[in-house]
Amino acid sequence: MATLVRLNIPPGFLPYTYTPLSPTAQTRVIVLQPALDYSAELHCIIHEYDFHDTKIDGYDAVSYTWGEPDFSEELIVDPSFRVRITPNLRDALRRFRLPNKARRLWVDAICIDQGDEDEKSQQIPLMSQIYRSASSVCVWLGDDSKGARILAAIKASTRTIQLYGRTGRWHSSDMLMLIMELVKLPWFSRRWIVQEVVLNADVLLCCGQEDLSMVQLASRISHIENVPPVFHSYETLLAMISLWRRWVLCEEGQLHGIIQLLEAFDSFQCFEAKDRLYALSGIATDLDMGAKKQMYQGMIAHYQGAVPDIHKYNCFEPSVSKYTGQGSDEELMKQVSTRIPLRVNYSVTTDDTYTSFAISVIQSAETRTKMDLLRSTLARLGRTQNVNMPSWAPDWRQRAARKPYLYNGHTGVGLSYNEHSSSLSIPLAACFPCEMLVTTIFPLCSVSSTRGIVDWLRNMSALCLEKDPALTAEPYISLIVEAIRSTGSDLPCSSVQATISWALSSDWEDSLNAHVDMLHDIFRLLLGRVMFCYSCHGSDAALHIGVGADHMQIDDKLVLVHTLHGDPTVRYGTALVVRSSMQQDNKLIGDSIVRLNSICRDLELSIAAGKHQERFPKTLEIV
Repeated sequence: MATLVRLNIPPGFLPYTYTPLSPTAQTRVIVLQPALDYSAELHCIIHEYDFHDTKIDGYDAVSYTWGEPDFSEELIVDPSFRVRITPNLRDALRRFRLPNKARRLWVDAICIDQGDEDEKSQQIPLMSQIYRSASSVCVWLGDDSKGARILAAIKASTRTIQLYGRTGRWHSSDMLMLIMELVKLPWFSRRWIVQEVVLNADVLLCCGQEDLSMVQLASRISHIENVPPVFHSYETLLAMISLWRRWVLCEEGQLHGIIQLLEAFDSFQCFEAKDRLYALSGIATDLDMGAKKQMYQGMIAHYQGAVPDIHKYNCFEPSVSKYTGQGSDEELMKQVSTRIPLRVNYSVTTDDTYTSFAISVIQSAETRTKMDLLRSTLARLGRTQNVNMPSWAPDWRQRAARKPYLYNGHTGVGLSYNEHSSSLSIPLAACFPCEMLVTTIFPLCSVSSTRGIVDWLRNMSALCLEKDPALTAEPYISLIVEAIRSTGSDLPCSSVQATISWALSSDWEDSLNAHVDMLHDIFRLLLGRVMFCYSCHGSDAALHIGVGADHMQIDDKLVLVHTLHGDPTVRYGTALVVRSSMQQDNKLIGDSIVRLNSICRDLELSIAAGKHQERFPKTLEIV
C-alpha cells in the first residue's frame, strides 16, 4: 500500500485555478516573494506577460530537472492558493529567491497550465522566445554536494590553466575528468535543457551554493584536446556549447536542422515521448512552427523602423542579426517559406506525431534533409518494428544502433511521398536489378576487449573462406574498408586496410598495442552490423558478400539504390534491405554495402544495351 503524504496546509489554501491567457498575453511569470530564511515557505504572485510591452519589467528563466512526478511540495499563490511542485523545484526556487526583494521568474511547471493540453500546444512554439528574451537563465543542477565541489573546481581552474599553460605542464585530461563527472548530473541528460540554455547570453549554472557561468564553462572546454570517441556525453556537451556560441555570439558554423539536432542529442531524455521532437524544435533552423513566421515578420517590420526592440525577435536564425535591412526582406521570408511545417499537438498519439512529421519532411524539406530522415530511420531499425508507423519513418524513442550507410555524400537519392498508397517512393540505381536475396548470415560475436575485436575480424574472414575456399582475403578486406568509408568516417582507408591485414596475419600478437586505437574505431563503426552472402538472380557462380543490419534475415531482399566506386570487375553498392509482407508490401529492414562481382557487371551491360527494360522497376515503394 502506498504511503499517504500529509501536508500541513492552512485552512483556506485551495488548489490554484488557471484562467486562459488574455489575447494580449503570450505567457505568465511568477513574482517570487523575498525571504531571509532559506527554508521559509515559498510565496509568489502569478502575472500574465506580453513580450511586446516594453514597459513591463523583465524576468529570469529557470532551467531545472523535473525528476520523478512527486508533487509533494507546494508553492503558495496570491496568498490563498497553492500549486503542487516537486522537491527539486522547491530547492531551485529557494536557491534563486532573493532575501530582500521580489524576483520575477519564468518556470515552466508554474507558468504553463500543465493540465491544459491546448495551452501547452500553444506555449511550446514560444519556448525559444521565452528563454531568449529572459534577462538571464538560471540553471539548477540540484542540491548535490559532489556536484558543487566539481563546479567549484572547474571555476577555480582558470588560474591553473593560466599558470601551467605558460610552462606547458598543464594537461587537458584533468579538466576532461571534471567535465565528465559534471555531466553525470541528471540535468545534463534532460532534453529540454538544450533550447533553454543555448539561446541566452547570460546563463548561470548553480549546484548547491556554487555557480559557474556558461562563458566560464565554454572557456574551460576550449582547452581540452584529443578527446576519445568513447566520451559520448562530452561530445554532446560540446555540441550544445557550439550551438550556444552560434546563437549568442553569431559565430559562423553549420546550420542546425531538426534532424541534425535529433541525432546530436539522441541520448537526452524527456518524460513525454512527443517532446523528443518538440523539445528541440525551437532551435531548429528549418522548421515552421507558426510562431516563428510571426517572429520573422516582426523582424522585417523592425528593419522598416516599426519595431522598437529587435532582441525580442532575434531568436531563431543567428545569421539574421547580420542583416541590416539592405534588401534582406526577401531572404528572411525565403527562410520561412522553405521550412518544414510542425504543429505541436499533445492530443494525438506519439506514433501519429512522428509519422506526420516524417511525411512533412518528405513533402517539404530539401533533398539533404530527406536523406537525413532516411539515415535516422536506418540507424534505429531493429528486430521488432512499430506496426503503427511506416517502416521508413524514424521512431525517435529508439536510440541509434548503428552508423547508416546512406551518408551525407549520397545526395542523388530523390525521395517522395505517395499519398495514394501512403508509401515512400525511392528511385533505384539505374541498370541494376533488385532481385538479390540474402542466403547466409554470419552473426557477430560479443566483443569486450581489443583481442576480441581481432578475433571477430579473423572469424569473419574464416567464414568467407569457408563459403568459398578459392577466395583470397582481399575481397573481405576491401568490403570492410568500403563499409567503414560508407558511414562517412574520416578514417584513412589505407590505415583501415593495413590494420585489417595485420589482424589477419599470423604474428598479429607481436604488435597489438600499436593498433589498439584503430581497432576500436573500426569496431565502433561496425556496431549493429553482420556480414552476409546473397544470391544474384539465383547464380552461385561467384561469392556475393555484403555488410548489413544485424537483424536482417535469410530471404530478405536487397534493392540497390546507389552504386559506389570500383574497378571494371568489382564494384560496390548501397542496397536497402526490404521484407515483403503477406500483402506483398515492402517493409524497410535496414541498409547494406554489397560487393558486386562480374556477374552483376555483365547484367549491367546487358540492361544498358536495352535488354530487360520491362523487367526491373524504376522505383521502390516502402510502406
